[in-house]
Amino acid sequence: MRGERNTAGEKIAILRTTFAGVTLGLVLVIGLGVTSTPAQRGLGVVPREGAERRVALVIGNAAYDAAMGRLVNPAHDAEDMAAALGELGFQVTLKRDLDREGMERAVEDFRAAAQGSAVALFYFAGHGVQLDNVNYLVPLKARLKSQVDAKYRAVPAGWVVESMQASGARANIVILDACRNNPLPKSGRSAAGGLAAMQAGTGTLVAFAAGPGETADENPRGRNGLYAEELLKHLRTPGISVVGVFQRTREGVYRRSNRRQTPQDWNQLVGSVYLA
Repeated sequence: MRGERNTAGEKIAILRTTFAGVTLGLVLVIGLGVTSTPAQRGLGVVPREGAERRVALVIGNAAYDAAMGRLVNPAHDAEDMAAALGELGFQVTLKRDLDREGMERAVEDFRAAAQGSAVALFYFAGHGVQLDNVNYLVPLKARLKSQVDAKYRAVPAGWVVESMQASGARANIVILDACRNNPLPKSGRSAAGGLAAMQAGTGTLVAFAAGPGETADENPRGRNGLYAEELLKHLRTPGISVVGVFQRTREGVYRRSNRRQTPQDWNQLVGSVYLA
């Protein structure tokens, strides 16, 4: 006896036979080549019902004043990162040259937009400083005349991370392409070049363009910074998890910088997340 029924793009054939007086049911699942869902295509995170969205906030700060030091690559890095994420199905918000109020408002809006999403991704390219092992993202017009000013006039990177975690997104990815030379005068406080190591809660990955205290290659002869160039190269590679993307990026930057720059990340993601 044979029965058939269709479910979610698959044909299930139920074969029944009798062996030693016992009826056996054999279920054969036959794929019909139906288009897969986002999760089946490689999201890697099983989202809540109806929560398969991917959202991203990309900020590129470049037009700093002379005191801070104008940057060239972040404008291109942000533009190209936004385009790549859009190709990968993200709902992208691209912001350029924001002051502190603009950055805070963008992060607050992003926190709201990321509510219940499958993946939330934040990318910042621009100046970043550390003070007493705390990282700050530098907005435009910040008037940072000393190291201590960063504590009150810049945007704490930890606040960005915690805001994303508060959104309830299943996976949070924070990319800080801000490990450039510290542009502020030295003071008696604990300050150094690059950014300090950061930890994050469960479900979050924080990636840095360089290791703790290291500075990133600005790559002045290229359109993109060295880190962004390598990240963009691997971001759209099918079949590798986001952890693999950052691993390949690290290998490329390390090799091309003649071992002077080693990107790092802190990974607390649960499960494997695939972007492409």
